[in-house]
Amino acid sequence: MKQRVFVILFLITFLNSKAGNPKIDYEMFSIGGNFVYSIEDGYTGLNGKLTLPLSSKFVSFVFQGTLFPSQMQLNERKTDEFRSKINVQITPIQIGKFSTYFQAGFDNGMWKRNYNIINLEPDLNWKIDESIMFGAGFNYNWKGVRFYADWMYMPDIYSNHIGIGMHILFFEKKLYRRYYLKRRKKSSIFNIKHTRKKKSNSIKL
Repeated sequence: MKQRVFVILFLITFLNSKAGNPKIDYEMFSIGGNFVYSIEDGYTGLNGKLTLPLSSKFVSFVFQGTLFPSQMQLNERKTDEFRSKINVQITPIQIGKFSTYFQAGFDNGMWKRNYNIINLEPDLNWKIDESIMFGAGFNYNWKGVRFYADWMYMPDIYSNHIGIGMHILFFEKKLYRRYYLKRRKKSSIFNIKHTRKKKSNSIKL
């Protein structure tokens, strides 16, 4: 049910972003990463992002993957955890190089206990859980790089994640966008041949 609601919201956002012919002054896509800290669990992990603007720099579709390896945890009760997220990111405020965004989507994860409890067998099976996700953050753009501070909350698993990281912006400049996105006319080859014929006829004369 949660997945269906999210898909419907995403389609509505996508169709609204397609309306009109907005000016292209944003990146084609961006790849980012950050250190992330789980407040309730008290351990650190790594998070990766792939962000795709939806015909507007104010609305983006985001794929995320988070890894909490036991090797990065200092407490005695260590766990291995992997989480994936699909969410929509909306940027309502932008002032110069600074901007703020809100995000909402769906979170899915799997984890396994990496320590032994007395009178219990070792935990060999991965446990799976899921939750809706929402949060917010701040961006700062600087020469093709976007630094960000991020907060995410998953209410169904009672977990808050905070992180600081950076994005690398691809094809941000208008020159690259025009080159890769422009449509080649079908008559371009014909026009080249036609101009060559004109030149040859003028030489004969």
